[in-house]
Amino acid sequence: MVDIDTAAERILFKPMDTVCRACHNDIHFGQFVRTRPVKTCKKCHSPASWVTLFFDHNRDSLFRLKGAHKKVDCAECHKFVAKGSVEFILFKPIDHRCVNCHG
Repeated sequence: MVDIDTAAERILFKPMDTVCRACHNDIHFGQFVRTRPVKTCKKCHSPASWVTLFFDHNRDSLFRLKGAHKKVDCAECHKFVAKGSVEFILFKPIDHRCVNCHG
């Protein structure tokens, strides 16, 4: 039987940093860093399932998807970019000028 009261065998669960980046790599490469980083991840993701998103483009972004823009695939605006040897999706900043897509 293991004596879990000895300091060498005790697993400490507190205090732990509650900032997601304390354990997880920032796959967005700083695009969403704010002064309160723990709220940054929770704005779009749930700790129960990182795949499920709370993000609503019309509520949470500067560019509302109205009219024909509702039908545009996300990848048309949010493209893969390279930073050194790493590729990631560029979410922001995105140039919203019409001429960028409607030359």
